[in-house]
Amino acid sequence: MKNVYVILLVLCCLGCKSTKVTPETSTYEGVLKVQGITTYQYGTHTLTNENDVYALTSDTIILDDFDSEYVEITAKRVDGYPVENGPIYLNVKTIKIKNQ
Repeated sequence: MKNVYVILLVLCCLGCKSTKVTPETSTYEGVLKVQGITTYQYGTHTLTNENDVYALTSDTIILDDFDSEYVEITAKRVDGYPVENGPIYLNVKTIKIKNQ
């Protein structure tokens, strides 16, 4: 009887699939600027386009290298933001300079 349980356990585990969850990213365009003093106090840079302002950070890219450039970024929204009256907070994953 013990062997039957072991066989069932092995068969159940073989049917299980481990899936790696990847964070969803989106693409945004606008002018990247070093962020000054703000009321919302998060992010190091901003991305501004005709409609929106986003607060930015990055774990992998030196955003200072793109100050005042019109860029296209791929970014993931940071959980828990925006805070009251603040912009959407994005963690930049990729960046490229675009022609306007």
